[in-house]
Amino acid sequence: MNADANLPIQLFCVISTLGDFTPVRFRYADEEGLVHSVSIASLIGKSTIRRCGRDILCYRCHTDWEGADVPVELRYDIVAHKWSLARRLDGGF
Repeated sequence: MNADANLPIQLFCVISTLGDFTPVRFRYADEEGLVHSVSIASLIGKSTIRRCGRDILCYRCHTDWEGADVPVELRYDIVAHKWSLARRLDGGF
């Protein structure tokens, strides 16, 4: 995986009565097909970007990734209803 992976994920979140998402953890499959689960420690911030005429929700989070504090950016495509791990903010992968 590279620093701009755009990796499809399954995201588990809490949704408020107002419809706001709070990410809790996500799962992804690596190149060998093994499924990994990553807990989200805290939300750094969220924003909306526009890509190809679509609104994308961006969540910057601190995660507990195999015992290390790793900042990541998660994205939700509102039209396609799909979550992705856009990138690690520390440049790793």
